[in-house]
Amino acid sequence: MKRMRIVHVVLALNVGGLECMLIDICRKQALKANVSLIVVNDSYDRGLLNCVKNDVPCVLIKRPPGSRNPWHLLRLLRALLRLDPDIIHLHQLSLISLIRLLPFPRITTVHLALREPQPPVVAREYLCGISGAVGETIKRVYPRAVCAIVANGVDFSRIAARNKSPDGPFNLLQVSRLDHSVKGQDLLLRAIAVLRDRYAKDNLTVTFVGRGSSLEYLQSLARELGVARQCLYMGEKPREWLYQNISSYDLLVQPSRQEGFGLAIVEAMAARVPVLVSDLAAPMEIIQAGRFGYYFSCGSADDCADRIQQALSEIRKPSYASRLEAAYAYAQSHFDVARTVDRYFEEYKNVLKTYKARSRRRVRI
Repeated sequence: MKRMRIVHVVLALNVGGLECMLIDICRKQALKANVSLIVVNDSYDRGLLNCVKNDVPCVLIKRPPGSRNPWHLLRLLRALLRLDPDIIHLHQLSLISLIRLLPFPRITTVHLALREPQPPVVAREYLCGISGAVGETIKRVYPRAVCAIVANGVDFSRIAARNKSPDGPFNLLQVSRLDHSVKGQDLLLRAIAVLRDRYAKDNLTVTFVGRGSSLEYLQSLARELGVARQCLYMGEKPREWLYQNISSYDLLVQPSRQEGFGLAIVEAMAARVPVLVSDLAAPMEIIQAGRFGYYFSCGSADDCADRIQQALSEIRKPSYASRLEAAYAYAQSHFDVARTVDRYFEEYKNVLKTYKARSRRRVRI
């Protein structure tokens, strides 16, 4: 039986939720199909490329970010024509306009909630949202597009399970790029100060994993609030490091002001680590509105502190283990990357059926 030829196209491939999930998808798809990966911009992490190079051919266009030089577009188009895919899978809406004239079926995953149309999208363009929340924004912004929902997933088999001693300081973890206006790390710092002042809690630490433009601001804010000694900034870490170490923390806190999904939330649930999220639609989908995790009012450091205090009083009790197992079971059944891969194969088939139907209509005309 002929193997499907799939080409994923992404603007950049640095360490982040989108990119790490894409690598996992490529590796899993390569077991059943011929998969290639094209990175458009000259912005990529060698470690991520090395994760797939033996199974997935990678083409680096090396376009300087923002460049309008047509040579890079020509290289992209030539690479796609040479690979002759059955389907092209794009991972940014802006890529649609670059390949619009190529005669290949395509699907585009939308990784962020949309607020207004970005590039123009033709009627019946096939778009996938990574959560129901993102899907709703696709339907509102692009009502003439075809919208499917394919939830992100992680490889549960690679994540070490939590086996934490109840003794010692309470260790919080925050994983995302350091961009406080979007990811809300400043709220967590303020919550730590509230815990000290309101609950006399100063025996906890918070570890930030990620890099970004807000590092100096967050360090300065921590000093101003008097919580600097409780904060550790680890910088960017490989996914394997996270998968082996996330289990050593007591609580993952994701205080985002904007979020399309929240891969680290699922990774914590896979490690049987409790989670606290802001009450945005996408994270609330993952934790089922509080059934499988804690949540606080988005933007409120006070409420974040109260929920951390609640977690402090509950999660080290022996009886809490059953709640973590329930969260693990739910996450595995809904957000394992194998399920994500199967869902994408289903949507690829839907796209190909639609494409063939349109081609027959054009022939009749």
